[in-house]
Parts: sequence; structure tokens; C-alpha cells
Amino acid sequence: MDADPKTGVTRNIFWSHASQRAEYRDFGDVITFDTTHKTNSRRMPLAMFVGANNNLKNVTFGQALIGDESTGSFKWLFETFKSCMGGRQPHVILTGVPYFLSNTMIANFILSGCNISSFWIANCMCLTLSPPGLLCTAR
Repeated sequence: MDADPKTGVTRNIFWSHASQRAEYRDFGDVITFDTTHKTNSRRMPLAMFVGANNNLKNVTFGQALIGDESTGSFKWLFETFKSCMGGRQPHVILTGVPYFLSNTMIANFILSGCNISSFWIANCMCLTLSPPGLLCTAR
């Protein structure tokens, strides 16, 4: 949990159950990261770290409610996720979230051995920017 030091108000909350951490140890080489957009009563984005097990079933490794989409919140979130997972980070993060590419995130994950799939990013950009009905394949 991350709280404002002046007011004591909670800014960010991350949680992961023991079973989720065990699945991360087994299946955490490639993960997806995404946020829903303020659909809960507090209008806080829900961030999800998800992967796939050996049966190609989705497994959730951790989740968080973040107070805002600032670089500071995401820095806290990824540092907390990595710490919770025993310092082990994924080899690849698949994400369509553009703010993930901030300098802080690149410094913390790409330079320390984690890659962001350019196919995933290009495909998301292609789908987002293409006119309706246009078939788009990123290479």
C-alpha cells in the first residue's frame, strides 16, 4: 500500500495471493499488463498482471488500484510487483498501454533485461489508428 505522507490517504494498493505468486514462479516469463479505465466506485484504474499457464488458461499474478496514471504511480506499482515476486521480473511484457513507455518504465524494465513486444505495440497502434474495416497486420 502506498499512502500520501502528508495526509495519510491511500494512493495505491497492490495485492497478490500466495497462489498467484506461485503461478508467477511457474508461468511468469511472459506477462500482459493493462488497466481498466476508472470503472469502479472510486474511479481508480484497476491494473492487472496476467499470464498464461501450460494449458493456455489465463492466470492473474497480481492486481492493483492506482490513484492516478502518473509516472510515480506506475513506478511504485512495478517496483512493488517486482519486490512481491521475489525480485524476479518477466522476460517480456505485452502491453497496449502507451504511458507504459515513459522513461521511468523503460529504465526499470527494458534496461534491466525485460523487453516489451514491439509486435504487440505496433499491432495495438495499428488497430487504434486504422480506419474501421481496414485489416492491419504489424510486422
